[in-house]
Order: sequence, then C-alpha cells, then structure tokens
Amino acid sequence: MNQPPDQRFQLGDRICILILFKPEQSCVIEAALIARTYSCSVFGLTAPDGPGTGSSFPMGGLFDEVWTSGGCDIVFDDVLAAQTRIMARRSPQRILTIATSQEFRCLVGQVNRLEGFAESSHDALLLATDRFRTRRSLRKARLSSLRAIRVDCEGVMARARKQGLDWIIKPRWHPSFGEARRLLPGETYFSARSSFGSKGPRPDRVVDELIVEQFASGSTVSMAVMAWAGRYWLVGSDAKERVPGPSVIPDPLKIPSRLEIRSLPAQALRAMGLTDGMFRVKIIVSSPDSVEIVDIHALEEEGLFCTGVAKRPFELWMLMLLAQVDLSACQVIEDFLYGLTCLPATCFAELSCH
Repeated sequence: MNQPPDQRFQLGDRICILILFKPEQSCVIEAALIARTYSCSVFGLTAPDGPGTGSSFPMGGLFDEVWTSGGCDIVFDDVLAAQTRIMARRSPQRILTIATSQEFRCLVGQVNRLEGFAESSHDALLLATDRFRTRRSLRKARLSSLRAIRVDCEGVMARARKQGLDWIIKPRWHPSFGEARRLLPGETYFSARSSFGSKGPRPDRVVDELIVEQFASGSTVSMAVMAWAGRYWLVGSDAKERVPGPSVIPDPLKIPSRLEIRSLPAQALRAMGLTDGMFRVKIIVSSPDSVEIVDIHALEEEGLFCTGVAKRPFELWMLMLLAQVDLSACQVIEDFLYGLTCLPATCFAELSCH
C-alpha cells in the first residue's frame, strides 16, 4: 500500500506532524502511515466523540499520541494546545498541521501560516467553502456562465421557480451531508433544507442557506490539482456523464486533451486566490464549445488516498509544505509528477493559466 521510505528525505525530529481528523474517518490511518514514511513524529487531534475520549492514547503505534478537543469541534485554541504538548515532548524546529477533512482546511491554513509555511490565504480558503460566492467569483472572471441563487426563505425559492430554468439544489457551504441534486417539482425551501445536514463546524450556515444553480448536462470531469506558489499541476482526473438517472462512468482515465479545457482549473484557482494546496476542480463539458466549472473543493478530499491516477494527493500536499524546510522533498514531488506510467507524462505537466 505504501512505498518504501525515501532515503533521500528523512525528517527525524526536525519536523513533527499534527493530523486533524474526524472520528469516523478511516483514512487517518493512511495519513499517519504516509507521515511515518519520512521518519517523523506523528500526533493526532480529533473531536470528543472519537476513540480515546478524554485522554491521550496511541493508535496502533501509528501516532505518538492522539488528543481530543475541548469542545464539540476542533478550534484554533485546541490546535495551539496540541502544539504546546508536542513542543514539550519533541522540541521540533517546526510543527506541520495537516487535515484529512475539508471542514478543517481553513483552520490548518491559519495555523501553518503562523508556523512560517506558505499557504493559500484564509480569505481564499474561506471563499472556497462558500459555493455561492465561488459561483459569483467564477462568473466575474468569465470562467462560468451558470446562474446561482441563494435561497434562505420560501419567497426566494418561489422566485427562482418562476424563472423557468432547470435547477439543481445544494447546500451553500462546504462541507455538508447530501449531494447536489435536481430540484423536485413543488419542492419547498423547508423540505429541501431538511434533506441536507452539516458535517462541519457551522451547521446553522449549511441548514439555513441553500443555493439553486442552473443544471448543465454533459461529462463531469473532476480534476485533482496541486497548487504550489501560484503554479498548478494536474495530478489526477476522472469523468462521468452528468445526465438524469444513474451516472454512467466511462473511462476513469479520461482527461480532456483540449488546451482550453486543461487550462480552466488553473484559471479558476488563480481567480479565487488559491495559490497553495491540493484542490479538486469539477467541470462540465456539454459540447466542444460549452465548458463550465461547477465546483471547487478546498481540499482534494474525495480521492485523498486513492491509488493509481491520484497517487496519494495527501502526501503531495504534505511534501509541498515540507519542501519549504528541506529542498530534498522537491525531488520526491518530481517523482510523483513524472514517475507515473499509468498515463502519458503530459497529463502531469504543469497547467497553464492561458
């Protein structure tokens, strides 16, 4: 499952890794395994309903220690307290904080910037959690023509219906339970919002605010993109048909070859100020002349630990930050980008914004 440790890049106790995770996430085990690959100390911070509630404990020997937060969610003070404990135990040069869930991405960016790591700005990461503002930003940059309406009451829902457009409905905020779906005939605002729930730290924002967005049929191409110092690389992609009824998944290695399509993720991330991190950009290809960006995730979470095409985006994100401390990590990143043989090498070339 994991490659042998890379002997060119070993951290020891120079850097300690702190992983923020949700109690139900099994991928945290993989995250710890990846961090262990580079011989560094690994600590965890989770919510109170996770394993080991109320105490610190080892998780199968993968973590040095795991702590639970003081409240119902992990907040900034919880991370600072965990860092204080880590400094007392290991005295590392720096502490790198990583999240395995989108809901912690803004918090992680804030903490890592204080540690001196280059991250996307807090405002940009916050923008990427707001589907409505994301849509407005993309329209302003002329990267999407899809209309979206923020719905927070029955009156707005009624006005949206009168426009006669084919709508899909989704929660305004990332992350949330429930996938985007077609707006049902006669569906009310209150019945719609009851079908969505929050899995983030602000349930009031998710439940009370929805958006309806124009539906665009065609092939949905989902791209995993690495942003590093304002430069962008495609590190994975998949595609499926976006039509009424069950999804039809054609070739999972399908990647648009047209340069104007391949440039869209870089253009979108740059327009939103997302300069560093792992992101998932979803686009709709309705026809050769109709391409729309439909969503941007602030963490490449869906394929976080998948094998093959995506090739462990979590590790790439971690290495991007660590390369600011130890340049030998850059060679390991190059191995990811150019050492894969399952797709043509051009698929992993740097994405142009033009």
